[in-house]
Formats: sequence, C-alpha cells, structure tokens
Amino acid sequence: MIRHSRSCPHASGADACSCRPGYQAQVFSPRDQRTIRKTFRSLAEARAWRAEAQHALRRGTLRAPTRTILDEAAAQWLESAKAGVIRTGAGQPYKPSALRGYEEAIDQVLPELGHLRLSAITRNSIQDLVD
Repeated sequence: MIRHSRSCPHASGADACSCRPGYQAQVFSPRDQRTIRKTFRSLAEARAWRAEAQHALRRGTLRAPTRTILDEAAAQWLESAKAGVIRTGAGQPYKPSALRGYEEAIDQVLPELGHLRLSAITRNSIQDLVD
C-alpha cells in the first residue's frame, strides 16, 4: 500500500504528489490477533520485510507490539497468584513460600527490564541479564 505524507495534496484526493511516498507492508499475527504494520521507502524493502515477517511469525520469533510493560505485568501476575486466580500446573494455589521465591526473582529482574514492553523482551535480553 502506498503511503503519502499528511501534507501531500495526493493524500486529500488530488492527482499531483509533492512528497516521496512510502510503502506500507503488513502481516497478521494469529497468536496476538493483531496486524503488524511497517512503512518503507521502496516497494522491494516492503516486500522483503513482509516475507521475512511471515516466516518469523511461523517460527514464533515475531510478536505484535504490546503496550504493557514488565513492571505492570509482574505486579498483576503476583496479585492474581496471591489471590488464587492463577494456579500451578496441577491446579493448586501457589504456596506462600513459592510466591516469596517468585517475588524475589521478579525483584532482581525489574530494575533492569521492568521499563521494557513485553514484546521488546527477548531471550537475548534475559540472557544478558543472567550473564
């Protein structure tokens, strides 16, 4: 899809174009139920990104961007686990000692990664923290 700038007369219906239009590529992420869009300078770049993004979606290495940051998600998870809403794999509520262990682990991670969006956290960023 061709994307013109907002100030371009073509964007408001005129035939003349005063901008250098970009090309928008998009893919749908079934896992996230969202469309991922990105704009490029050339049609070839847009097509290449789309093919690569479709492959990454199939492998599970690409996710749609989220607005939730790790701080918020961790706090919400801990509250739900303490309330018994989130349970263990066996269906039992978490024991207080397990929750304390999770809370300690989260407290070690949040200073470094707490400000990041969940979609921005990668295996490499966690491995760098561990190292």
